[in-house]
Amino acid sequence: MKITILGDVCPTVDTQERFQTADVQGLFGDLLPALQSSDLVVANLECALTDTPHPIDKAGPVLHAPVQCIKALRDAGVRVLSLANNHIRDCGTQGVLSTLQACHDADISTVGAGPSLADAQQPLVLEVAGQKVGIIAFAEHEFNFATRQRAGANWLDVYTDFDALRALRAQVDLLIVLYHGGIEYHPYPSPLLQRKCRKMADCGADVVLCQHSHCVGTIEHYGGNTIVYGQGNTLFGYRKGDDGWNTGMAITIEMETGPQAQVSYQMMTMTPSGLQFLQPDVDEMWRHTLAERTAQVTDDTFVEKQWLDFCRSQESLNLPLLFGWPRLLVAMNRRMGNIMTRLYLNRHRANIVHNLLRCEAHHEVIDTILHQHDYD
Repeated sequence: MKITILGDVCPTVDTQERFQTADVQGLFGDLLPALQSSDLVVANLECALTDTPHPIDKAGPVLHAPVQCIKALRDAGVRVLSLANNHIRDCGTQGVLSTLQACHDADISTVGAGPSLADAQQPLVLEVAGQKVGIIAFAEHEFNFATRQRAGANWLDVYTDFDALRALRAQVDLLIVLYHGGIEYHPYPSPLLQRKCRKMADCGADVVLCQHSHCVGTIEHYGGNTIVYGQGNTLFGYRKGDDGWNTGMAITIEMETGPQAQVSYQMMTMTPSGLQFLQPDVDEMWRHTLAERTAQVTDDTFVEKQWLDFCRSQESLNLPLLFGWPRLLVAMNRRMGNIMTRLYLNRHRANIVHNLLRCEAHHEVIDTILHQHDYD
C-alpha cells in the first residue's frame, strides 16, 4: 500500500488558469508520476470552491476559487481532500456547501468539514490495497468552525476527540491525523502543539501531519509513530525569492501486511512552470537540516527556547492587535521597535490582560462576549 499526502493546495492568480484547464503537468510537474503510482493521494484544499463568492468579513485573506478548479486535482489522482482548515468558511455556509458538492461531483472524498459539526467530525475510512485506512482531520478554532447548526470545519476538542481517535484506531489498520494548526513560518512545534500531537500518537495515530504553517518544519519519531510539524506548501502560488514559501514535502506512507508503516518524504519547490524536485545538493542540505531538527525536537528545553524566541519576535505585532489598535498604530509600533506597546502596557496592565487569557473561567467569559461580535 502506498499513500501520498500533499500539503496546502490553493489556486492563486498565477496558477488558476492551469487549475481551470486541468493542466496537471503544468501544476504538479515532477511530482505527477508519484501521484499516479500511489494507491491513494490526499491533499488539503485551502480555499472555498464557489462560482458565486460572497466573502465573509474576517481578519486575514479570503481565499476562494472557481468550482472548475477541482478537475485538476481529480485528473492528477487526488482522491481525498481535507477541508479542515482556516479558510473553508471564507465564503460562508454557501462556500462550504459548494465545495462539498464540487468534491462529490468529482468523485473526491472529503474529511474535516460538513454542513454541521456532527458531519464535520466524521472520520473517513477507506479500503486501500486490502487494508483499512482511517483519516481524521482537525483545524484550529478560527473563523472556520462548524457548529451544530452551521457548516464549517471540524475543530479539535480535547475533551472528546482523543477518545474518538482511540475508537477509530480499533477499526483500522492505519490511522492518519491531519491537523491544520501551529504558527505560520515557525519551523518547530510550540510546546502545546507538540503535546497535542504526541497525545494523538498515544491515542493510536500512526502518522500525524501538521499543515498550515506554510514552511517545512520538523519531523519527530515518537513511540514508533511519525509526527510532521509542518509540510510546507504544495501548490499555493509561486513567490519569487521566497524559498520558504515555495518549498514543501510530499509525504509517502508505505505499509505491507503488518503493524508498522514506513514514512518517507520527497522535497519539492514551486516554480513558474510547476512543481520541481530539488536539485541534489539542495535536497541533501534539506535532509541534513531535517535530521538535525529531528534530534533537537526531543529536547523539551530546546523546543521551549525556540518558541520563546519566536514569540518575542512577534510581540510588536500581536500585542497591538490584541488591544485593537488601528493598522497605522500597529505599523508605527513595529517600526519603533515596540516602544509604544511597552509604554502602554506596564506590568499591572499586562497581568490583568494575561489573567483574562490564562484563567479558564475568565477566558470563557471573554470568548463568549467576543463571539457575539463575530460575523456569521
